[in-house]
Amino acid sequence: MPEPRFTTALIGKEYHALFLISGMAANRQPAYSYLAVPLDKVNRFLDVRKHPRAQFTPADFGIVLAQGYGEPSDEVKERMTREYGFDHEKAARVPELPDTAD
Repeated sequence: MPEPRFTTALIGKEYHALFLISGMAANRQPAYSYLAVPLDKVNRFLDVRKHPRAQFTPADFGIVLAQGYGEPSDEVKERMTREYGFDHEKAARVPELPDTAD
């Protein structure tokens, strides 16, 4: 799976860190989410991701802009770029967590 990536964007009146995260959904299928996290919640979000068995709902940390199973389609990537300025090539990378499911 690709490493989560992020950039920043103004959504409404507040800046957010935009993350592309991947992992396993509750049904154990590979999934992705584009998540807009308010800047004041970014450290908390990253701290939760550090735990080897971290299970979380992306919406608990911000606004889910798009989500689905597998990898985002070209259409989804284009929409994220067009609407939010997400640059898939230049976005900073956040280390991927190992899958520790038994």
